[in-house]
Amino acid sequence: MNIPFYELKSMTQTEEGYEACVSLNPDNPVYKGHFPNQPVAPGVLLMNMCREVAEKVLSKEVRIKTA
Repeated sequence: MNIPFYELKSMTQTEEGYEACVSLNPDNPVYKGHFPNQPVAPGVLLMNMCREVAEKVLSKEVRIKTA
């Protein structure tokens, strides 16, 4: 069963760029092993979420080269 890590709620273009509103899914199994009772979203998943949102904005594949 694939439980999504996040849901993109909305995306708005502003004068500065884009603003994305996301909702993290507390039922995702990553939280069971990543500090139980004090869940923390793993940085690698947050970076992947940012990449996926950037792909939606740009309508093309995005690769993170350095971080």
